[in-house]
Amino acid sequence: LVLAALIAPGGVAAKKPVLYLPDLAMEPPVWSFPGDNDVKNGETPPVCGTPAGGWVVTAWDEPCPAETAGDRWLRFGSFLINLGSGPLRLDASRPDEETEVMTAIQKVKRSDGRWVTAASGATARWAEEQDSHPHWHTDSMERYRLFPAAASGATPLGSKQGFCFFDGTKVRPRWTLRSPSGPAFGFFSCQGYAFTRSAAMQILKMTVGMSRGWGDLYPWNYAGQRIDISTLADGEYLLCLTADPLDVVLEKNETNNESWSRIVITTIADPYAVGVEVLGSGRGPCQDELPYAIAPLGAGSVAAEQARARRASGTEDGHTGHDH
Repeated sequence: LVLAALIAPGGVAAKKPVLYLPDLAMEPPVWSFPGDNDVKNGETPPVCGTPAGGWVVTAWDEPCPAETAGDRWLRFGSFLINLGSGPLRLDASRPDEETEVMTAIQKVKRSDGRWVTAASGATARWAEEQDSHPHWHTDSMERYRLFPAAASGATPLGSKQGFCFFDGTKVRPRWTLRSPSGPAFGFFSCQGYAFTRSAAMQILKMTVGMSRGWGDLYPWNYAGQRIDISTLADGEYLLCLTADPLDVVLEKNETNNESWSRIVITTIADPYAVGVEVLGSGRGPCQDELPYAIAPLGAGSVAAEQARARRASGTEDGHTGHDH
C-alpha cells in the first residue's frame, strides 16, 4: 500500500514537492543616487555635519539635525534583494488592537503550487515613532554596524530597526550577475500602510513580502538610514550591512546576507564638519574584512535561538514543509 501510494500513474515514482525558498542578499551600501539635488554620483557621501540641504522633505525623509546639536550622522542607502527560487512571504497578525506587536509565520511556495508554513521569529510593530508616518514595520530585516578597521572598539549601530519591505525595485543585471527571473510587475506592496492613523492602528493582520528578482531600496535620506558618529575619532572604518540579522527567515542561502564599504572619516573644520571617503565596497561576510573577531548579530536572542531550533528540524529545500 505504501509503495502504491508513491507510484504515480504510468508507473513513475511520485516526486516530493520542492520548496521554492527565498534568498535574501544585501547589496553594498549605496552612497548616491542620480537625481538627488545635493549628492551626485562620485561625490562625497552625505554626512550630517556637512550641510546637506536641498532635497524636498517628504514624509519619508529625515533632515539633518541642527548644527547646534553637535550630532554627526553617517548616512547611506541600502538595497535588500531576493535572489531565491521563490518569494519571501510573512503573514503577521495580532489577536486584538491592544496587542502592540504582531507575530509572523513564513509561508513558502511549493513546486506543486501549495503554500506551506515555516515557523518564524519575525515580528511587526507600529512604526510611527521611527519615521513619523502611520504604518507597520517588520522588525530587524536589516541591521547596520560600523566597525573600526584596525582594532576592536566601539561599534555604533544603525538607527533604523524596522522595515516596510516590498517589491519596490526590479533587480537588474547591473546589480548582480545572478539576477533571477521574476514577475514583471511587483506582487507585494507595503501592506499595513494607511493614510489615516486610526485606520492603520486598527489593522489586525497583514501580509508582507518580496518576490524573487525584486528588491527594496532605501535611499540615504530616508528616516533611519544613518549611524551616529558623534563620538567617533577620525580614521578608517568598515560599514557592514546585514540582511535577516536574527536569522528568522528560512532561506536558500545564508552566506550572502552581508555587504560592506570601507570608509575613512575625516574632520574638515570643526567637530561637526566631516568628510567621508569610500575606499571600496563589496559583498560577503564582514568578518572576512576585519583582523579581529566580531560577535554574531542576535547572539543569545530569543528570536535567534528559535530560528536555530527551526533549522535543526531539517526544513530546507527538498523537504515538503507543513501544510497550513
